Amino acid sequence: DGACDSHCSLREAIAAAASGDTINVSAGTYTLTVGSQLTIDKNLTLIGADQASTIIQATADGSVQSRVFKVSGGDVSIANVTIKNGKPPQGGGGGILISNGTLTLSHSTVTTNAATTSRKGGGIYIDSGATLNLNNSTVTENTSGDDGGGIYS
Repeated sequence: DGACDSHCSLREAIAAAASGDTINVSAGTYTLTVGSQLTIDKNLTLIGADQASTIIQATADGSVQSRVFKVSGGDVSIANVTIKNGKPPQGGGGGILISNGTLTLSHSTVTTNAATTSRKGGGIYIDSGATLNLNNSTVTENTSGDDGGGIYS
């Protein structure tokens, strides 16, 4: 509903957070609104319960055309989550697009994401000038219509 109150969505929590905040994401499966990626453009930390029980996905079956995360600025840390079933209608980075800033991904899984025909980085796309730090994480079963099924930089 656009307000981060007693029924705050993950999208609302990201929008309401101040730069430098930490968002604790409870165990559960979080399915995004159709066609609407989560965009982070500030220093922010997201911490899930663990990668087996905190799942953030574009859709349950991978049929919806949406990326899961876009990092467009700041120093972002994401830990203890699974990111899956992203498939943007255009551009690379089915699971995660890092267009600017730094993403540190720890103890997480990026799986079953796709970049369509002539697109790169099915799992993760790192744009020029952006940075990815990958710690104790798995990137698996992602596909690309061009280069970098798992990661393209």
